[in-house]
Amino acid sequence: MAIPAHASTSISIQGQFVENSSKQAGCAADFCGTGILLPLGKATDAGSRSTCYETFTLADGSFTTCGTVVSLSCSTMNSSHANACGELTGVEESTIVGGTGAFAGASGSLTNTFTIANPNNFPEPGPYSAIADYTGTLILP
Repeated sequence: MAIPAHASTSISIQGQFVENSSKQAGCAADFCGTGILLPLGKATDAGSRSTCYETFTLADGSFTTCGTVVSLSCSTMNSSHANACGELTGVEESTIVGGTGAFAGASGSLTNTFTIANPNNFPEPGPYSAIADYTGTLILP
């Protein structure tokens, strides 16, 4: 007897997060953020600069990505510091490597286009904040 194949579900997602460094109150990871991933809903994210992992947590589970920054540039110069970047922009390409709850077995990809304010504090010692715009495809088994 043949076992029928299960079709996976592919969901186009997009969202925006405000992310802060670990120097900000309440962030136990290297960076933490809050935002909305459409059509999934409100979410938080937390990640590490020492590994490639970032986890997105939603009401019904979480999924984890592993990414690489593919471009980085100084979009404005800081007028108060010679040769200092006033705003840093970049793109990170990530692969969804798994999940929990409703996202167990998740795969797919995300592109993160980000802007970091106070980049002279990035990645440490001081606080910095970023706006991260995500687009991609989440595949559920």
